[in-house]
Amino acid sequence: MKPRPRELVFDVLQDQDGGFVAECIGENIVTEADTWQELRISVKEAVAAYSFDSPMPESVRLHLIRDEVLRAIIRTVSLHKGIEKGRIVALMTKK
Repeated sequence: MKPRPRELVFDVLQDQDGGFVAECIGENIVTEADTWQELRISVKEAVAAYSFDSPMPESVRLHLIRDEVLRAIIRTVSLHKGIEKGRIVALMTKK
């Protein structure tokens, strides 16, 4: 039996419908919930179930991954600042 890590880290993604999905890095644990508070409870329960025959980790970290579409941001900035879209893209890709 391999030793359990002292800390488990979960990557958390927010669904388009507003719910959350948490997937543990390095262990086979995945859970989901409708709210952040429910997700915290669900992760604790999933970790407890996964660790039923071994010591619990000392800590569990939830790492929220935020995914933004840069194109939408460019459009917003260009409208707000009065800068044309092509100019912003050129500035971003310039080395």
